[in-house]
Amino acid sequence: MGRDATGPQNVEGWGLLKDENDTEEFLTLGMKIRKLMVGAGDPLKACKEYLEDHPTDLVVLATYQDSGRMGWLKQKVAEPLLRAVGEATLLVPSQCPGFVHSKTGAVGLRRILLPIASDPDPAQAVRAASLVSRHLGSGEMEYTLLFVGATADMPAPELPVRDGWKWDRIAREGDIVETILAVEKEIKADLIVMATKGHDGFLDALRGSTTERVLRGASCPMLTGVV
Repeated sequence: MGRDATGPQNVEGWGLLKDENDTEEFLTLGMKIRKLMVGAGDPLKACKEYLEDHPTDLVVLATYQDSGRMGWLKQKVAEPLLRAVGEATLLVPSQCPGFVHSKTGAVGLRRILLPIASDPDPAQAVRAASLVSRHLGSGEMEYTLLFVGATADMPAPELPVRDGWKWDRIAREGDIVETILAVEKEIKADLIVMATKGHDGFLDALRGSTTERVLRGASCPMLTGVV
């Protein structure tokens, strides 16, 4: 996704509307935008309560990478919300251009990085990456499955076969977060897809989950919490 919110003005620039007042045509595109203002002092609590009452297929959040925070009252929101909700969440770093060009609407999704482990089930990330690719990807897609550990221990999830899709497997030793971020830059990933299972123990509770720590250093959007 791009950094700019999608609305009539953006879609007009994409050549899908005559002008920003063409609301009738906007609706025929199957798009509907509703802005909600909630009178609550705690943005995290307000978001969690809304999602509990309104099940959502995808949550999209912009984050500040300096501390993994959203800009609401200088309070941590994105990471705690990521842990609290069960929905898939697309996290877009504020300084990241994203894979949708904000001025033209062109989608530049071609390379997807999938850090995997035995638990959570890597099939979750594979399904999510495949689904996103079918709807938004180019004809030629490159997927990189990354396992941090010994090659012999790398999981081998079933991979879908499709013309133009290429799957690579990489196993490397080292720090998990540093390795993921290094490979992301090497392959120039457009999207990182990670299945999540929350915090794994005392250390993660102190310093943040692997997903959260990767998010703070990523240079592309991240899809997490996939099912």
